[in-house]
Amino acid sequence: MKTGFKGFTTIIRVLVILSLLSPLADNVHAQGTMMMSNEDFGVKMTIFADNYAYEYSFLDDERMRILYDCTLSFKEKGKDPLKAEYILQIGKATSKFYSHIQHQCDSMLVNGNGKEYLTPRYRLYQEANFLFVQDCFYKDLRSNDLTFTGRLVAEDYEYTETLPAITWKMLEGSKTICGYTCHKAEGYFRGRTYEVWFTEEIPSSAGPWKLSGLPGAILSASDFSGECSFIAEKVLQGNGKIFKAQYPYIKIARKQYTKMQQQYLELRAAFSSQHTSRTGIRIIQTEKQKPLPAVIELEKDPS
Repeated sequence: MKTGFKGFTTIIRVLVILSLLSPLADNVHAQGTMMMSNEDFGVKMTIFADNYAYEYSFLDDERMRILYDCTLSFKEKGKDPLKAEYILQIGKATSKFYSHIQHQCDSMLVNGNGKEYLTPRYRLYQEANFLFVQDCFYKDLRSNDLTFTGRLVAEDYEYTETLPAITWKMLEGSKTICGYTCHKAEGYFRGRTYEVWFTEEIPSSAGPWKLSGLPGAILSASDFSGECSFIAEKVLQGNGKIFKAQYPYIKIARKQYTKMQQQYLELRAAFSSQHTSRTGIRIIQTEKQKPLPAVIELEKDPS
């Protein structure tokens, strides 16, 4: 079949447009040959993707693992909220909060066999909402220092911040969540007041997302407006490792990253064209491109 240059150009345009529909279409890490060692990330895992080599560095031994159902409302009224499952790994000195889909994809790299696992990983990402699926929150439980890593288009970003201490007010009441006796508290954090339930039966100050600082792990948290919630659905004894991917992160401030994320939501093709330096791909701007749906800000107070 004779396609010709015009037909070839049309095919390229279609492929580029289709790539915009997937959060992982321009994921440079899902290309090339991978090499790995040990189970559950082992002591060290190296991925060779094209001309880049990435490693997962060991942070802590996992003591507990909590699975949360997370809900976040969209700004658009009447739109069903975003729902996703997230994992909180708790170690002695470190916690990691990240998407269950990201965990599955990382596990495929470790336990898989080269390129045959790229397609199922790609499908997992396609099924996920592009927002937050690759966000990871690493908390130093001995301090209020938190490191965030995330991806916009084909670039990986990282920021570190010292979180303001939350003044928790203990309230009357108790209930059982996942077999653990929990106590009630409320606290204010960056523009939102949260009602939480924590259990001293898990002696850790860890909690979902950026919430922490109580004399026990937080198993349930929801803001007073009803726009977001983190509810534990399962608590497991830890038997793995807590690792951090060592990508060539672009260091950035939290406010700057938030601003860039908003720019991507409003005009993703134009943004993508400016942030694909490692892939060398130029995204073609479509004439009638609509903004992507935006969720409410968890951190309304920028301080």
